[in-house]
This record gives sequence, structure tokens and C-alpha cells, in this order.
Amino acid sequence: MNYEIYINHEWYFFLICILVGLVYSLLLYFKNKKSILSNKQHIALGIFRFFSTSLLALLLLSPLVKQKLTEKEKPIIIVGQDNSSSIMLSKDSAYYRNEYITQLHQTIDELKKDYDVHTFLFGQETRNSDNIDFSDNKTDMAEFISSIKRQYENRNIGAIVLAGDGIYNSGMQPSNTISETMPPIYTIAMGDTSERVDASISHLKYNKIAYLGNKFPVEINIKAKQLNGNKKKLTITKDGKTIDSRDIEYNASDYSTTEQFILEADNKGLQYYTIQLQTADNEISVTNNLRTIAIDVIDNKQKIAIIANSPHPDIAAIKRCIDNNQNYEVQSFLAKDFNEQPTQYNLIIMHQLPSSDLRSNNIVNKIMEAKVPVLFVVGQQTNLAKLNNLKAGLQIFSKIDKTNESQPLFNKEFTLFTFPEDIYNQIEQFPPLNTPFGEYKTTTNAQNLFTSKLGTVSSGNPMICFVQMQEVRYGFVLGEGLWKWALADYQQNNSQLNFNTLIDKAVMYLSLRVNKNKLRINTQNTYHDTEPIIFEGELYNDNFESINTPEMKLTLVSPNGEKKEYLFNQTNNNYHLNIGSMPAGKYTYKASTTYNNKNLEASDSFVVEATMLEDINLVADHTLLNTMAAKTNGKLLYPHEIEQLPTMLKQRNDIKTIMYNEERYSEILNMPFAFILIILLLGTEWVLRKYYGEV
Repeated sequence: MNYEIYINHEWYFFLICILVGLVYSLLLYFKNKKSILSNKQHIALGIFRFFSTSLLALLLLSPLVKQKLTEKEKPIIIVGQDNSSSIMLSKDSAYYRNEYITQLHQTIDELKKDYDVHTFLFGQETRNSDNIDFSDNKTDMAEFISSIKRQYENRNIGAIVLAGDGIYNSGMQPSNTISETMPPIYTIAMGDTSERVDASISHLKYNKIAYLGNKFPVEINIKAKQLNGNKKKLTITKDGKTIDSRDIEYNASDYSTTEQFILEADNKGLQYYTIQLQTADNEISVTNNLRTIAIDVIDNKQKIAIIANSPHPDIAAIKRCIDNNQNYEVQSFLAKDFNEQPTQYNLIIMHQLPSSDLRSNNIVNKIMEAKVPVLFVVGQQTNLAKLNNLKAGLQIFSKIDKTNESQPLFNKEFTLFTFPEDIYNQIEQFPPLNTPFGEYKTTTNAQNLFTSKLGTVSSGNPMICFVQMQEVRYGFVLGEGLWKWALADYQQNNSQLNFNTLIDKAVMYLSLRVNKNKLRINTQNTYHDTEPIIFEGELYNDNFESINTPEMKLTLVSPNGEKKEYLFNQTNNNYHLNIGSMPAGKYTYKASTTYNNKNLEASDSFVVEATMLEDINLVADHTLLNTMAAKTNGKLLYPHEIEQLPTMLKQRNDIKTIMYNEERYSEILNMPFAFILIILLLGTEWVLRKYYGEV
């Protein structure tokens, strides 16, 4: 480190500082003739005063000090180790758990002599660690590469060492995240590339909701390797009793099949089904032969009424769609003929109501007072002023009786229910609806499923939206002409699947009654053993206003009967609890609190499924590892060659220490050495004066 002093003044200012120090020291020590000091003593004291005074005067000129700094950055070697459990399912698992880890750590210690070594584990996530235990239940190799690129951008990375079996079951294809401009990647090819005996339940497809008394399908995908000629039983059990089974004959060494079972929803509530594939001799893994699913069985069919201001083809299109679903019982009425009790229906669809007809409006008011969920289909006959007065969560202000031809635009932030991407893409191509012209206003909790698009420009106004007002749900189709959508769907696809899915989803969401319990707990029916289990609690007072003043606790009962108690965190007006991940099995829970001297409880259950991504594919992919190495001018090594890595890196000419030169300017007033020097000069002068008897 070098220092240079700069004074941002003319040269003669420096002479003035020297002159000030000289004059002051002469006046102080040579003007007084009566002093008892000798000439030599005067000269010694004058010198100290000269330097201290001159230095103080110099500091008043605010001189700058230039520092020349030279920093060295060693090449960084990133070592990423695959920590997934699939490596422990290879035939060399004992070697990887013991000798390999020792060899890896020795190699890392050797690399640290010449390089800055950073170690990572990857699997479920990428973390800075070297505590290898091969316990992760999935592998996201691409996330590791992307994480390194983010963290070490513009750093001197010499090489990346990636050790793993090449199997990934989460995230992107790893080689797609690699470019030729990246540092060289040296891959350590672990695992076993040979096919081994194994059968697994690789995928399940089922609806999470069924209606009591109905039948529902469960599709089971089975894969088997090296089991040609074997026959094993696939069984579905519930509450310990077998409800269906069939034999699976493996007729190929690489076998795959999809089996469909039709089950009956014979009990309401959350029902758990265990699917088990009989294991074969010498299977490398048996945990992937067992899965558990949860089905929420809802009691009774949903009753739906369609009430119209006048006949319209939209009504026939909607009714035909609902009639196709055996879980619904639908009736249609003209408003002038409706004499039923609104409360007997789970959902009422009002087509172009309220209108200008007085009797129709009386029926609308009766329905709103009954607090029954309503789907409003708004058209030219709808009286917008009366619709606004209903305070159902949406208002339209218009001074002219005019409509726009608007096409639907899907809102990707919609969360109330899910839509397959191919369906909403096709719906966006449907003919336009005649939507009311005006200014739209919705409550803050409203969610738009589709907004309206005028030509190529999005208006931002809702076309289909949903609102929950306290315990009642309302939906709005803002436009007439739905019959055109049904017709267009059939013309394009020879079916009305897309249109039917849209209506089914909307009807299911609206017809399910909102929970009116004052204590509510929201959590999933199923979790994987790798994801955190989260409970969201809601507590309401007599006005159904959300509160969180009293404490709320949760009692969790594990599959073996062990009980644990947790206390909810009070956040905003709700409750939140994250208990982390849990082992596989069925759990029951009870949340409880006391409010207004009343004990409130809510209980239910959920299932934790074992994550078996690492058990499905056990054949190491060394080809992928070799591709990644070759793409970056690296090399593939096998575990027994890992000790050669330090020598290989030293032989490369592109892995070098980088020198950084930097110049910094700072005021000398900010540097302590100047003040220390002044204090030493003045202090020495004072000590000498004391010694000479002048003080």
C-alpha cells in the first residue's frame, strides 16, 4: 500500500505554513531573554513547537492522501454435491456414505491450498453446506446452476465441480441452464447406470372432491423394470378393508401401464384410500409401491334454480350444461312464475335481473334477503341502477343505454379455482359478448376470472368475476350471448367441454356453502413429507367480523398416537401456524380457543404422503453429466478419480488469480496518524519543559 499527499493549493501556501511554525517558535522561545533555559534547550523546544505548529497549519489546508491498494482474488472453486436419496439406492451406497465422503473432503482440503473453495449441497434446495447425508427427496440440478450464476456474477470463478448421479426430477433440464461462456464444469459421475429390479406407482390422477352416492375414477400409473414375466396384485384399501384389486402382469423388461378403478363415495367427509402394489423379490425400493390419497365426499346433490326475466337462448345453454352433471339438480323459471322458497336452493342464477318489472324485483329482493349465493347474468334487460342498489359487490354506472362487443381475456392472477391452460386459451377465442357500457366498480376482494377486451385493447373491466360478501358468494357474467360460446366450442372441438368446464367451475364454487362456524381452520387435505404444513385460522365475532385477540392452540395427533401442542401466531386479524414438515401418515388435529366465555373448537385430519421422486428413476444419467462437462470445456470424472482434480485444475491456464488495483483519496483530517503525530510533538515538548524546570 502506497501513500501520496496532495494539497489543492498553490505551492507558496506550503511555505506560509512553514513560516507560521517558524515565527511562532521563535517568538515563544527566543524573544524571552530572562528564561533560565540554555540556548541548546531553547533550540530543542523550538524545533518541537515548529513542527507541531507547521503541521497544524498544514491541516487547515485540507490536504488529500492518495492510497494505492492492490487486492488479489484467488480463483473460486464451487463444489456442488448432490444430496438426494437416490444415490443411497445404488449398489455402492456403503462406499458413497463412507469412503467417498472422506475422499471428497480430502480433495476439498487440497484445493483450499491454492483456491477459494465454496461448498454447496443441492437436492430439494441449494444451500451452502458440506454436511452430506443423502437425505433430500428430490433433485433440482438446474436450480443449483442458476443459483451459482446469481450469487457469483462477475466473480473470479475458476471451475464448478458438480458431483451427482445425473438424475433430476424437479426443475428445468440442467443442460439448458448452461452456456459455453460459463466456467468449466467438472462432473463426478456417481450412481449406477444399470437397470435394477423395481416397480413403482409413478403417478396418480383423481378428483379431490366427490359427491355422496356417486362413483368416481382413480387412474394409477405403474412402472416396472426387469420384472418381465412377474404378476403382482394392485390393491385399494379403505379403513383397513380391501375395496378393489386386480393382477398386474409385467410383460416387458421396461413396463408401463395405467389402470383405472371406479370407486364409490359411500361416506361423507374426508375419505382416505391406500393404494398398494405388491412387492417383488429383490426390488431396490419398496417405498414407491405405496400411496395414500384423500377424497372430500360432499353430501347431497346441489339444487340450482335459473330465474330469467324473459326467454333467452343463454338460459338453454346454461341449463343444458348443468343438466350434464349428475351432482346437480336444476330447475328453470320465468321471474313472474317463481313462487319457491329461495333457501331450498344452493345457487340461484338470475338472468337479466333485476329488471324494470316490479314483480321481478320483489323476487330479487326476497332472494337477496335469504342470503343465497347468486350468479347474475347481466344483459340489456338488466336495470343497472337497481343492480347497484343490491350491494352485491359490483356496480355499473352508465348514463347511456349502450353495449360493447367484448371478448374475454383470462386473468392469470385468479386464485379461487384452477383452469387448465388449454381451456382458457380457447375461451379467449370465443365470440364477443354484449357487455354493458359504463364505469365498473367492485369491492376490494372481488376476483376477475375474465376481463373484457375491446378489439386488441384490454378494458380492465370484469367480464366474469366473483365476490364474497361476508358469508355469501356472488358471481357476475357481465354480458349476454353465452349461447354463442357453447355453439363456437362445439364447432371448434365437436364438444362443449370448454364451455361446460367454465360453467361447472363457476357453479361448483358458488354452490358450495360458505362455512358459518365462528372458528375455522384452513389447511390442505394432503401434504408431501418435504413441504411445510401450514394452518390458517379464522375467528369471527357475532357480527362475523374477523378478530384475533384470544390465544388459539392446536393439538396434533400423529399416526402413532403421539400428541403435540402448538400455539398459533396472531397476524393481522387472523391466525397462522407453520409446524414444518412431518413424516408420512394420517394426522388428526383440533384447534381450540375461548371467546366470550365460550369454548370454540374445530377439528379435522390430513395425510402426509412420502415423496417418492427419488425412488421412481434409479438409473444414473452419466450422459447428461458428460454433456454438461463437454459444453463448458470441463471433464467427467468417476468417484475414484476425484483425487486427480487438483492437478487437473493447476494444469489449466485459464484459472488464475486476479489482481485489482485501486486508488482511494481521503482527507488527512480523517486519518488518525496526523493527530497522533501532533500529540507526540506537543507531549514531548511539554515533558522537556517540565524536565528543564520551565513549567
